[in-house]
Amino acid sequence: MRRQGSEVAGGRPRVRPLHLVAFYCLFVCGARAAINHRTFCGESSAHTHRYYMRIIGGRSVLAGEWPWQVALQQKNPYSGKRLGQHCGGTLIHPSWVLTAAHCIVDNDCVLCPACGRLLSAVLSPVFKFALPPPFWTVRIGEVSLSADSRRLFPVSRIITHKYFDAKTWDNDIALVKLRRPVDLEEHAGLVNTICLPSRNMSFLGLQCSVTGWGRTKEHGSNSDLLQMIRVPVVSTKKCQGVYRKVSPVNNRMICAGWEQGGAGPCVGDSGGPLQCRAKGGPWTQAGITSWGVGCAKPSFPGVYIRVTDYLDWIYKHMEKTY
Repeated sequence: MRRQGSEVAGGRPRVRPLHLVAFYCLFVCGARAAINHRTFCGESSAHTHRYYMRIIGGRSVLAGEWPWQVALQQKNPYSGKRLGQHCGGTLIHPSWVLTAAHCIVDNDCVLCPACGRLLSAVLSPVFKFALPPPFWTVRIGEVSLSADSRRLFPVSRIITHKYFDAKTWDNDIALVKLRRPVDLEEHAGLVNTICLPSRNMSFLGLQCSVTGWGRTKEHGSNSDLLQMIRVPVVSTKKCQGVYRKVSPVNNRMICAGWEQGGAGPCVGDSGGPLQCRAKGGPWTQAGITSWGVGCAKPSFPGVYIRVTDYLDWIYKHMEKTY
């Protein structure tokens, strides 16, 4: 979406000196090559292929099984005290995490959890709070959130889509830049980037995986251990049909879930990946966990942001601050 047009000056194509063209290509093309990580992305060290398709909340995963999964956690910037797990995300580059915009735009009073709901109810019709970088930390390469971690990364910048609509969940996408890049070699086997899809990639009919630390039951508590489930991608037309009386599903969204329900994302899984793997290929991020009706309800698949529709947006902002 929102592709940039070619540059024109005075009605004629703008001509650049060859040395400037060469420099431009060296910088931009090199940056994109680094962003893509096509040689190494999407490779996991611990896949067991033990999938349980009808267990609510899925199963716990092994260390290194989903090495791009990260936890976005809120913290008190004054005391440094962690305020709990908030959302998931994916490492798409050593310096960048992809997540959902609604994870960042938050109406809760994070410095006073007990009063958060009250203030949210009073202020949410008027204000939206996008918590700045000092309020966030990113936990990388972990399975258990209660275990001590040395892989905690501060955040230097947050970019949410300027057309994110909190009512319809349209454009529910955000980028988080880490203050320092992750050393993939140092954490080999536990941390890696996931591949971004190509523009024309289709996932319809594939059985893909969803991961997160969200609730294992709709009215239960979040999981301490990273969970995974496997769900089939369904057609946009079918998804639009079942959600027509709930909320609009557009072509910038992708849906996945079982007709009978029983397996799907829940509260706390937002921002995490819908990840797919064609036979013999690397793991690729097809979607970002966004919204749905309840948790794993029959006939209602989970709704995700379709990553292929936001590649231009992702690359534009990553290159701008590379």
